[in-house]
Amino acid sequence: MLGWSARDLLLLAGTALVVFVPGLLVLVASDAVRRARGPVVVAAAAPLVTAALAYLAGFFCGVLGVRFNLAAVLVVTAVVVAGVVLLRRATGRRTVPAPGPDGDAASGAGGGAAFAVGDEGAAFARDDSAFAPEPMGRPALAVGALAALAAILISLWTWAAGLGRLAVVPQEHDTVTHTLITAYIARTGEAAPGQEWPADLITGVPDRYYPAGLHRLAALIAQLGTDPVTALNAVSVVLFAVAMPLGMLALGTLLRWRGLGAVAGGAAALAAAFAYRPVFAMMHDGGVLSNAAALALVGGAVAALLATGRRPARGVVPGGLLMVGAFAIYPPVAVAIAGGVAAWVVGDALLYRPGARRVRRWALSIGGAALLAALCAVPTLLAAAGSAARTAAIPRDVPTSPSGEPLSSLGQAARLALGMPYGGYLDPAWHRGQVILAVLVLVGVVASIVLRRHAGLLLAWAAWTIFAVLFLTDVGGPVVAAVAGLFYNGYIRISGLVAAYQWLLVGVAVTAVGFTLATFLRPALGRYVRPPALDRAPVLVSAVLVLALTAAAAHYAPVNARALSERYRAPEFTRVDADDRAAFAYLDNHVRPGERVMNNANDGSTYLYVYDGIPVVNIQTLGAEPYTRKLLEDFDHLDTDAQVRELVRKYDIRWVYVDAEEPVIAAATPEDPGQVFLGPPGLEDLADVTSLREVFAAGSVTVYRVKESVFAPATG
Repeated sequence: MLGWSARDLLLLAGTALVVFVPGLLVLVASDAVRRARGPVVVAAAAPLVTAALAYLAGFFCGVLGVRFNLAAVLVVTAVVVAGVVLLRRATGRRTVPAPGPDGDAASGAGGGAAFAVGDEGAAFARDDSAFAPEPMGRPALAVGALAALAAILISLWTWAAGLGRLAVVPQEHDTVTHTLITAYIARTGEAAPGQEWPADLITGVPDRYYPAGLHRLAALIAQLGTDPVTALNAVSVVLFAVAMPLGMLALGTLLRWRGLGAVAGGAAALAAAFAYRPVFAMMHDGGVLSNAAALALVGGAVAALLATGRRPARGVVPGGLLMVGAFAIYPPVAVAIAGGVAAWVVGDALLYRPGARRVRRWALSIGGAALLAALCAVPTLLAAAGSAARTAAIPRDVPTSPSGEPLSSLGQAARLALGMPYGGYLDPAWHRGQVILAVLVLVGVVASIVLRRHAGLLLAWAAWTIFAVLFLTDVGGPVVAAVAGLFYNGYIRISGLVAAYQWLLVGVAVTAVGFTLATFLRPALGRYVRPPALDRAPVLVSAVLVLALTAAAAHYAPVNARALSERYRAPEFTRVDADDRAAFAYLDNHVRPGERVMNNANDGSTYLYVYDGIPVVNIQTLGAEPYTRKLLEDFDHLDTDAQVRELVRKYDIRWVYVDAEEPVIAAATPEDPGQVFLGPPGLEDLADVTSLREVFAAGSVTVYRVKESVFAPATG
């Protein structure tokens, strides 16, 4: 497939097993999600539960002082499965209270002629209470499943076209960190919160926190026999191309209107496959992998949490683990998930007026899950103390016009929030957008209002859309500022909070138009088609519209593939090229255990550790610790600076790696929001440093050896 070898395809299949199976075992054993919503929601929630199991395994491995690996994850999985089975037996077989009578005036709003969708139409008419799943006929489920499968195939094509092969090196800035953390966990087996990203790759201290839920999964794949880069790419493809469409299909099953929820979910999966934001925008403009992965899984998370709310005793463990998994991948996404769940619950409550008992059952389940998740998150909260304050201090990053003026007027903010623009480095003028998807979102909004349905979806979409407008216009006050600070005050991240609900509104538009057309055509169809086939007309018409959506939006996929290609297959700039790989090979043959390589993390030199396990001094572009920043600033004074010489001796820095061609990156500070990083001054003009000897050169890369005189004991 477009450059993917048979080995790549086998690796993707194996990665999917690792990502899905542990979580599936827990969810199936608990039985809470499966009975409430079915296998689609179970499959969509599985990656997050697996991430939680890996998180727990990493924590307990750290406490016990043993290596984190797949065996440890399987042991934790077995323990959790045993626990939920015991809990399931202890709670016994309890029936969910029967739904109340259909007294909802909205149930027939906008309905027109009555269609009994599939074989369960009568059941639908009786079950119209809040938090209850709607029975769906096999035709609707089949259409939704086929649409989701098409979305998965389109996503796989997009990633194959953008990457070329799974072993390709990602050239964006943040992937420097992602690949290094994956390599560190895979090589050392240290995966507890705070252990994943140490400043010193040899000693593992000082501990530093990074949200490594995604990296733990990639490290498991790397430990099975591939390199960390390939492993990280494989996990990324599985999450973005498989788990994300499944999550949208699952979220669609929450929609209760004429049995068409699965069809809407399938159309939403297609919208997710075609949408540029947030996934492809984040990959293109920074390599913001953890945030993108967490946002991609929001749909499945919201669907599963609402499903577990139907069976309180059995729903606490899977619901809690799901929250832990999302938190492990990217902690601030808890805000996005909580906002979606809360909006959905409030919307259902306003629309269907549930009884107190039903509300109490749901609150017990979700509240218990939240308490379990909070308990499990304590190690992360302790390790990450102070992180939120640092991200909140980052200057606001909002779109700007070609002249540099921020697009922050109310009209401009509304256009950005509603127009689904490309923007960023792909479209610096912010003139292009995914108009078809944006129009369908608005059609879905209007349809929901006219039909008086999907109040939860509308609330979630409206809340995050208004939040984006308030952030862009900078009038949101302390609440908006606090939430935006969790997302680095960056529009690229904040624009993704509404994405899942935009995609589902596309599905609502498709099914609403499909049902309306079927109603209009019913008299004509009735001359040639008789029930029950006639009752399937809304599904069939909606299926035709799903095909039309696929054809109309197909041109978005090559744009997304090009965006990926500019950072992977055919990069616009490079950090790692053939010259770097030649230098890696030289150092791999010469660096002795315990020796470190002085480097600049922005030039690709961190891949010395990623590929060959060679410890570099700098794992972060601007320096991770005061001593690394001192070396970046003054290493060229090695001949005369006593502090630099002492640091070189203390950390046994025997080698120096310099690449004269490195990408320019932003290095904004509150004092200078426009600051850029052009390279560390301490690694310039090293040919004039007498304490260094050039030992290797290839293109733009030069390797120096620190002379033994630097390490000689002081005389006199």
